[in-house]
Amino acid sequence: MENSKPSSSAVSRRYSIPSLRSWVYDTVIVNMTKRWYREVLTKLPVNARILDVGIGTGTSLLENRDLIVSKHLHVTGVDYDEHYVIAAIENVKRFGLEQQVALVHASIHDYSPSPSSSSSGDDEKENQRPFDAIYFSGSFMIIPDKAEALKRCVRMLKPTTTASSSGSGRVYFTQTFEHEGIVGRYVTPWVKAALKTLLTIDFGTVTFEKDFLAVLQAANVEVEQRISLGKAMFREQVLIVAMVPVS
Repeated sequence: MENSKPSSSAVSRRYSIPSLRSWVYDTVIVNMTKRWYREVLTKLPVNARILDVGIGTGTSLLENRDLIVSKHLHVTGVDYDEHYVIAAIENVKRFGLEQQVALVHASIHDYSPSPSSSSSGDDEKENQRPFDAIYFSGSFMIIPDKAEALKRCVRMLKPTTTASSSGSGRVYFTQTFEHEGIVGRYVTPWVKAALKTLLTIDFGTVTFEKDFLAVLQAANVEVEQRISLGKAMFREQVLIVAMVPVS
């Protein structure tokens, strides 16, 4: 019996829909978030290893290729959306960064760093805490069980160094905080829901700064630095550098 071949229309649907979603993501998101990435990558130490939670298609990261290369950064990008991860893998190849950027399709609640088969003792501890920094580029408030996710991520961090906010053991968040009021409470949530339906991109729920800080407190993570990246009438883009308190 002859194996049936998929029809050309089926093949088209299989590849065009994910590609369209990735294109929409890049068109809508990247112009803003590539600047967010640059702010964070600039602060990271040379040779840093970064866990990028919710990397999407990777385009915002890769638009800062000069910093990745010049600072010898190594990034592990995790995303729960398989279509985005497929696009990110292709983008990494296109930018020639296969040796510095790795992609994983997983929920952050399930992800664990890959252990070295030959590690033992101190090396094993190092493998369990391989990252100098963790970065959430607007993705944090979309994650279910945020405090538990953050606790899980923190356990993958190298111990905090106290020299500066650019040292190891930091968690970086870039986030848009809505101002409380009629627009923030009623108009923006409706707009986000409409855009999710129209563009198939999850923009998350409206985020107020006090709610964000409450999650950090629940995870025993404290703010070390707050940097405004841009203010508007109803919202503000912010970079938060956070750390686990040194006991």
